[in-house]
Amino acid sequence: MKQGRFLIPLSSLFAVALLSCASSTSSSNPPASSSIEPASSSSVAPSSTDEPIPSSSSTGEPSSSSSSIGPTMSFPDQTTSVYGKPITIKPVFSKESETFTASYEGDAIRIDDNQTIVGLTAGTKTKVNLTSASGLTCSFEVTVSASTYKATSARDGKFARSEKWFDQPSVAPIEGLDDDFMTGMDISSMKALYDHGTKFYDENGNERALPYLLKDHGANWARLKLWVDPYTGKGTAYGGGESDLENTLWMAKECKHAGLKLLLDFHYSDYWTHPAQQILPKAWANVSSAEELAQTIRSYTKETLTTFQNEGCLPEMVQLGNEISSGSFLDTPGPDSETFSAYGEPTYLTGRGKKAFAFKAEAGSENMVLYLNAASQGVNDVSPSIKKVVHWAKGSQINATVINRFFDALSSVDYDYAGLSLYPYYCFPTGTDALGEILSGLELDKPWFVVETSYPFSGESYVWEDNFNVTQLSITNWTEEKQAPGITTMKGLYPFTPAGQASLIHDMTATVLNHQGLGMFYWEPAWVPNKDVGWAGKGSSCSWSNQGFFSYDGKMIGNLNVFNMMKGGIAD
Repeated sequence: MKQGRFLIPLSSLFAVALLSCASSTSSSNPPASSSIEPASSSSVAPSSTDEPIPSSSSTGEPSSSSSSIGPTMSFPDQTTSVYGKPITIKPVFSKESETFTASYEGDAIRIDDNQTIVGLTAGTKTKVNLTSASGLTCSFEVTVSASTYKATSARDGKFARSEKWFDQPSVAPIEGLDDDFMTGMDISSMKALYDHGTKFYDENGNERALPYLLKDHGANWARLKLWVDPYTGKGTAYGGGESDLENTLWMAKECKHAGLKLLLDFHYSDYWTHPAQQILPKAWANVSSAEELAQTIRSYTKETLTTFQNEGCLPEMVQLGNEISSGSFLDTPGPDSETFSAYGEPTYLTGRGKKAFAFKAEAGSENMVLYLNAASQGVNDVSPSIKKVVHWAKGSQINATVINRFFDALSSVDYDYAGLSLYPYYCFPTGTDALGEILSGLELDKPWFVVETSYPFSGESYVWEDNFNVTQLSITNWTEEKQAPGITTMKGLYPFTPAGQASLIHDMTATVLNHQGLGMFYWEPAWVPNKDVGWAGKGSSCSWSNQGFFSYDGKMIGNLNVFNMMKGGIAD
């Protein structure tokens, strides 16, 4: 049983007083002593309603005669959907209102702060028992509406069956791989996808809340990126998942509720950052010195994490920037933040007026050390227990010497982990043996893990909507043989098929573990095609849909089971 405690305002509503509620001090289904973990905020999207959803019947059975003698409490049956409009529990008392506790069994719903009901699994019914301070009892039923997977001809109908997306993979357990090894998932686009109608289904085709589905199939960490102000002055989103503070907080709460640990990825920008693009946030563009920027970074980091702490979702780990191998804060934004390019990107990032930042931090420079330590201090101001990550990435020609040199220059920075982006088709095109050679040469002073990786389960599939190519696949023949004859390519070893993807994930995990890596985070495994959730603003595409663990209509592919299988088990 799960239960909590809540005090409602006084009420004298008698109209529904006799609905299914008892006037005795006992119940045939009393709440258990276990309690639901309260969240400090119940701001689950969309916002909750103050009124119960009407119902024509109620499941509660009075434990004594339902005469009009004596006080009563009541609440009608409710209906919601997975992440639908939350329901506020507001029982009606025939006399003076009282505090009450709510209890239930199962995981088809969740009750936040003993007040707000959230649907998690479609096609379910859950009985909720209420008990007041004086012993009044009643019960009601929560129905999460049925929602099942359907393959559309324009999406899964084209390729899912012929390419065997839903087949169960076969990979062997990896000796020594346990729950301490981080099997993380970056799901930063989750809120935007939900806001624009995407649903996610388990192997049986039943809709489920995404973080819970991932947790059940072997994920133990979630990673979420955070941008400072990803909007124009008129409020138009730059796209790319709309990773502002409000959306990221909602996702962080859901991940925590599902039992996932949280890695928060500070980009310290209004938009994507990577080795070729590190642009100062609009609001910070007028700082007059490196020291002023360092103080701004520290204050922003502290204020942001304080908000997460107050909302009950403080991350266990944070990144002090994203893919900063070329440096950070390299450019100032241009003046035009209101328009977009033909590809949907905000013009201020690439248009006229963008210029090198006077106090930029090139890799290994004094400014980089200054800014990283400022970010680290901001973290420590809130909680020194939060682990700090410095994130390195390079598109190609990777070797251990380059990685070692980058981190050696940061010996005076206060951080805990080295994080590496390692995308197979970029980083080691001749196979996982090349990865092993790279990792064997690492000489880092800090523990390390893979903070981003992925691999295709399909190389040719695509989706068109409204005469627009939603997918724009970025990986088709990137790893065709271009080396000397006789050298086997990554694509030759691991085809762009579900079986190839499963084998690659298994072999890469084993290689990382064998070289003392602490884990691997898979990048955006749930970014399914959605014409309103692309790389950039409206009209941009998503080029990642063939690299995740969900079909184009949102059903998990068989490879999501790989993570449990590598640990010696499989989801029920």
